[in-house]
Amino acid sequence: MKQFKILFFLLSVSLTQAQETNLDSLLHVWTNPALPDTIRMSALYDYTWDGYINTEPDSATYFGNLLNEMAKKNKSLKHQAKGIKTIGYANYIKGNLTIALDYYQQSMQLFEKAGLKLGAVNMQFGIANIYKMQGNVTKAISYYTNSLKKYEILGDKLGQGNCFSGIAALYQLENNLPKALEAAQKSINIFEEMNNKNGLALQESNIGSIYFLMQQFTKAEEKFNLGLKLYKELGRKDGEAVVLGYLGNLYDHLKQHQKAFECQQQCYQIYKQIGDAAGMAGSLNNLAYYYLDLNDLNKAIDYAKKALEIGNKNGIATNQRDAAETLYEAYEKSGKLKEAMSMYKLFISMRDTILNENNKQEILKQELEYNYEKEKTLNEKEHEKEIAISHEKESKQKVISISIAIGLIFVLLFALFIVNRLRVTNKQKKEIEFQKQLAEYQKEIVDEKQKEIIDSINYAKRIQTALIAGHELLRNNLPEHFVFFKPKDIVAGDFYWASVCPEGFLYITADCTGHGVPGAFMSLLNISKLSEAINQKHIYRPDLILNDVRTGIIDALNPKGSIEESKDGMDAVLCMIDLKNKRLQYAAANNAFYIIRNKKIMVCKADKMPVGKAQEDIVAFTHNKIDLQEGDVIYTFTD
Repeated sequence: MKQFKILFFLLSVSLTQAQETNLDSLLHVWTNPALPDTIRMSALYDYTWDGYINTEPDSATYFGNLLNEMAKKNKSLKHQAKGIKTIGYANYIKGNLTIALDYYQQSMQLFEKAGLKLGAVNMQFGIANIYKMQGNVTKAISYYTNSLKKYEILGDKLGQGNCFSGIAALYQLENNLPKALEAAQKSINIFEEMNNKNGLALQESNIGSIYFLMQQFTKAEEKFNLGLKLYKELGRKDGEAVVLGYLGNLYDHLKQHQKAFECQQQCYQIYKQIGDAAGMAGSLNNLAYYYLDLNDLNKAIDYAKKALEIGNKNGIATNQRDAAETLYEAYEKSGKLKEAMSMYKLFISMRDTILNENNKQEILKQELEYNYEKEKTLNEKEHEKEIAISHEKESKQKVISISIAIGLIFVLLFALFIVNRLRVTNKQKKEIEFQKQLAEYQKEIVDEKQKEIIDSINYAKRIQTALIAGHELLRNNLPEHFVFFKPKDIVAGDFYWASVCPEGFLYITADCTGHGVPGAFMSLLNISKLSEAINQKHIYRPDLILNDVRTGIIDALNPKGSIEESKDGMDAVLCMIDLKNKRLQYAAANNAFYIIRNKKIMVCKADKMPVGKAQEDIVAFTHNKIDLQEGDVIYTFTD
């Protein structure tokens, strides 16, 4: 089995992080000629990055050119830099790395001229990404370490997290997996502190690739699936494609060929949809290797040729190396020794370009220089503070002199002010109208967000309502019954649920920990575990069902490796009623219930423990049986 080839596809969180803004509102601002051009250009930039940059790079290029031209007319270096950056990133997404590099360098220079340090260092980081993709490790590590220093000076956590991610990728290229895992963990610590889902999705996936190379396949699959889940929640198609490619290679290695082909085909289709040349080539080469592994040599050669063609066209060294190696193995198996030798030479050439001893030494050198510079910076801070105090005194003296001069000028300007008062009044009127438009625009955004939240919660209510026991089910199995269900919030943690089993009719009244949305989440988890125990595992005795559900909830909320212990669960009464034989079996967690018999109240006691993790040692729930009589009324309820 050929060694699994997987690189950190650095999805550049700092370059693609965009505000979640209503696109229609942004478009309204951009197309309103009455607004100042600076406001309109900012709206156009946000509109492009929120709606098009990762999914429609051609449209993003068009808007980038539009922004660039408008910025030139307004002599705005800031917006010109943003327009050039947009064009560069669109080409990066499409795999046009040489073109993207040129635009990134132009954008970096414009940000520097405008005095925008963060914008300039973001572009420096983007340049590092391109050099990594091209296999130029020496330049990539230089740009990453320089970017990291500047991000630390600026106090930019997001940039620091991205840089550690890039450095981890380079260590992985050098096959230094412990160092790669260490750098990736530094990155994930930063993103967790920031609650940055983009960064977490990227790093969970990348750590999965490291675990794969370390032959820890279960951990690798767990991390890949977590990364895929996060990318789907974010709507990041580019991230989904990367992780699907990872999973395809993992399943191929584990000889689960059907899963491997399904994942890799989905991966290729997404890359094709978003126009990512490097991703398409990588996915095609993975499919070629799967066919090679199955000894389907014709298909292996066909897919690998397509991958090599894309790699050659776009100058992507890693794609050229991997496709050449696959073609070499396929031609050798086919007996085409001349073609095999040609591909082997190409593979060696590209491999040596990417990985050589000088690159390893350069990484070590840059790491030592970075540590030295960090120490040096700490020593120089005190000296800089003394200089700053001196400069402050000089500045104060200048302020006094300037204030006197301004006072004299103000006397003259005051006379002009009286003459031009009418013009100023008109200008103020226009300013008030502009502020009113801005306020309306901001109100639209707030109203839209509020509506989205309420709509989401109402949709969650429909899901919860669909899962609880339906009227038809209860009427068919309990002809005489009533249900009073009035949640405090739109969704709730209280629920009732039922299921038919061979031995009778099972129904539960339960109160989950938490209220509102958190409680609703717990109710869905508990219903899922109840259905699994009864309908899949065929457990029908109430106490055994609660035992199984408790185990499932504890495992789900306390996965292996979790830092904090969760004691969430539910209080519940679970009954199985046999109307034919007039018998009731039940198990109860914390919640007692009552039976009214001959105008007297019978208390059915509960075990003093929840269906979840408790303070005391876990013991089995009690199995209770009661013979029913004609006229008995059973009341189960929550608190």
